[in-house]
Amino acid sequence: MYLNKAASVCHRVCHKLRQISSALRVLRKVSTSALGFVWDPLIAAWKGAFAALKHFREREGHCRFPQTDEESDYELGHWVSN
Repeated sequence: MYLNKAASVCHRVCHKLRQISSALRVLRKVSTSALGFVWDPLIAAWKGAFAALKHFREREGHCRFPQTDEESDYELGHWVSN
């Protein structure tokens, strides 16, 4: 009987600790993201190149970017051709 109670208490405590740990992970990610921390550099680079392409399209009216040119520090021609 005592072991059953102890196991039940242990289970509840472990469950609560997992919840707290999960909440702390979310808080850390939100806090560091607010400071500008980049969690995935590949996604950040893609978003930057896409923003540069959108800017080019708004300015030029098309997305046929010359393959060897750059736009906003991105090799957009190479990026668009892939």
